Amino acid sequence: MNYSFFLFVQAHFIKDRRCNTARAVFALELECKWALSGTPLQNRVGELYSLIRFLQIFPYSYYFCKDCSCEILDTSMKKQCDCGHSSVRHFCWWNKYISTPIQYGSTSFEGKRAMTLLKEKVLKGIVLRRTKKGRAADLALPPKIVTLRRDSFDKNEMEFYEALYTQSVTQFDAYVDAGTL
Repeated sequence: MNYSFFLFVQAHFIKDRRCNTARAVFALELECKWALSGTPLQNRVGELYSLIRFLQIFPYSYYFCKDCSCEILDTSMKKQCDCGHSSVRHFCWWNKYISTPIQYGSTSFEGKRAMTLLKEKVLKGIVLRRTKKGRAADLALPPKIVTLRRDSFDKNEMEFYEALYTQSVTQFDAYVDAGTL
């Protein structure tokens, strides 16, 4: 029996495509998928690929055969795809056009082209970006109030602070003396 469901994923759970959660979510066959993230691209471009792979966005998430016109989502599951060619005869669109050029340097011609492709083709087509400022009327946030206070420690708090400070200075000096700072 084949069931199709709607799945909404908090995208930070699947940023690493090798983690068990991501693999399990990738294996689901679904009609509709959504991923929500405040930071789809935080540390490396591979985090964004994981989201694109989950959403199965063509052609970005697919592997293409160098010898025929087949395309598959994942070559790691089997040694051969349906076309009969070895998995090593397939290339990942994302790695070839985005990830590898960016890793070799975003200042090189290929890196700049990859960054432009990422921004203009990939992200513009799949990302809905909404900022607090742009949605301020919808959010109806109260005005921000900043209050400055000058508080003092009581006697016990001051003694505790001075003890911590003295201990930290002693430990720091020990590191300096040992040459391990």
